[in-house]
Amino acid sequence: MIHVKDILDRLKFLSLTPMQEELLGIHQEHKNIMLLSPTGSGKTLAYLLASFQKIQDTESKETEVVIIAPTRELVIQIEDVIKKCGTGLKTAKMYGGRKLSTESDILSGNVKFIIATPGRLADHLRRGNISADSIHHLVIDEFDKCVEMGFTDELLEIFSYIENIDTRIITSATSNTPVPSFVGFNNSHLIDFSQDNTPLNEGNITTKIIEIKRDSLTTLAELLASLDNLPTLVFCNYRESCERVYDHLRREEDIICDYYHGGQEQYIRERALLKLRIGAVNVLVATDLAARGLDISSLGYVIHFEQPLSIESFTHRSGRTGRMGEEGENYIITRSVDALPEYIAESGEVVTIGKRKNIDRTPAMAMLCIGAGRKQKIGKGDIVGFLTQVCKLPVSKIGNIQIVDNESYVAIERKEIESVVDIARGSKLKKNKPLFRHIR
Repeated sequence: MIHVKDILDRLKFLSLTPMQEELLGIHQEHKNIMLLSPTGSGKTLAYLLASFQKIQDTESKETEVVIIAPTRELVIQIEDVIKKCGTGLKTAKMYGGRKLSTESDILSGNVKFIIATPGRLADHLRRGNISADSIHHLVIDEFDKCVEMGFTDELLEIFSYIENIDTRIITSATSNTPVPSFVGFNNSHLIDFSQDNTPLNEGNITTKIIEIKRDSLTTLAELLASLDNLPTLVFCNYRESCERVYDHLRREEDIICDYYHGGQEQYIRERALLKLRIGAVNVLVATDLAARGLDISSLGYVIHFEQPLSIESFTHRSGRTGRMGEEGENYIITRSVDALPEYIAESGEVVTIGKRKNIDRTPAMAMLCIGAGRKQKIGKGDIVGFLTQVCKLPVSKIGNIQIVDNESYVAIERKEIESVVDIARGSKLKKNKPLFRHIR
């Protein structure tokens, strides 16, 4: 039996949010639930807690729950939250860019949860890699984005295979996306927390408008120099803009940063996000791909280098900061306030850029990449033991560790990183002789 209190204790949460309480209070009574909730509201944990209680037999080897998400990043985030809940239930994540054979091997075990993008899930069902008969609980996360990204045909195919679903939870940021009849979403119960997004100028997020005096890149650099050295997302509308801003900040302004957009390979995107999470960079330049479905906590600032193209884009971008009760600041860079849409102009005040803060903007941590991971049976204890014993690095100088299939990423205090790489070079880590690299 899985108990909510045990999970909250592991996550060090004192209580549920009102939205989480409402979903848990009614999910046993209703077969179909539509959850409207803004980004950063804790909806992932909400539907996972409900899904845990739908598991009928924790000892069986059959898959009972499928969670569909529109992006690889969201799939990875959901699996990470499941692991942090500590239920012991085995999960399988599926998305494009991975070998189908790798995912098929995982499915041969006692997998209770499948978390997948629509295209990859449809592919596995088509090939007969998944036994659909035992699946009785379904979640479609960010359904509006699934439709927006053109996954309706894939969803139709998925539902042609999965026919024994008893309960469904669909999450969305808006009620404007109709649910197709093939989903079987009849007599649904609505939980609407979509208006729980306090206006940006009244809640935890302060919105400020910056007018360009010379050129936009100089204005951005001056703005960054006037802010505290906190994790910051700089949003652009296009991939080319993203790379141009990154190049300027890195080469002309000597700001250690990275960029993130849909044109990059998956592992490059994941690495860029990890750099931000562990403190190896404090500035990430991104397209709207980073506006939804990513686990980026404790962001100090969101900067709209290019004006968002819609109110939805503005809301989701801005919602990356000020999450879960924290305070955040939201900056709009524009040539003229008169050119801003009403929903932006009315939400913020025009301010001038403050004085440059004479603080060290070098990120405190750096990223160490070790060329061995889960498939080489590497665990976090192995890495910590190696760094402390072989490299003589104090535990206090080691930060976040993330282990993937064939690599491991470790946050190391920046001033120690080169020494660690030099000492580790050629050394064995649990019968492996991996490559040790400083990922810049």
